[in-house]
Amino acid sequence: MADSVNQEQIVQAAWELLAEDGIATFSMRKLAKKVDLSVSTLYWHFENKNAIFNELINEVAGSAEKAFKKSGTWQERLLQDGLILAQELRKRPYSAELMLSLPPDTDNYWLVTEQLLVVIDDLKLSDGEKFNAISILLNYILAFERDFLVQKINVTQMPIGKLAINKQIGSQITILKRLYQKGLFQQMGTEAALTWSLRTIIAGLDQQQNN
Repeated sequence: MADSVNQEQIVQAAWELLAEDGIATFSMRKLAKKVDLSVSTLYWHFENKNAIFNELINEVAGSAEKAFKKSGTWQERLLQDGLILAQELRKRPYSAELMLSLPPDTDNYWLVTEQLLVVIDDLKLSDGEKFNAISILLNYILAFERDFLVQKINVTQMPIGKLAINKQIGSQITILKRLYQKGLFQQMGTEAALTWSLRTIIAGLDQQQNN
């Protein structure tokens, strides 16, 4: 297999390994074994682990940017583009964590940022405010998707009505317990929750430009 392995196959194997092991235990040695290459040959394709991670970031960002909407109001486009980015991140476990962990230094990541800025460029805001708005939007989406894997394990699998609470504070968090018993914790990480949050960010941006 080693003679026929190309960069695209290595990237696909890297996604698989990332989904299996996460970022912390991802290694060049494990990846080389997965694609039946020597470690030295793998380094010939990618100079280090971060080079592979950057290629993964570039791929997921590129998929999102190509799917971004080109019509509609700025509010509609910003919402839909945000949801598209989240969907592409969710298809690839740990991609959001990668994008939060590494500097934004790939062509497609810059294109994602540029296209989101294009959507709001006609708003009555300063360039600094526009940049801040898109940074907030991007960071929220990335954090939302990064947390999704943790939520899936630690929240959605907990049975309703059995929230572990220290008895000393049990009487002080009555609202939190009520929300939990209604199943609202299980809505964390859903598209509905993300949509509501993005609409709130967009509404705040709309209000800011009208002040």
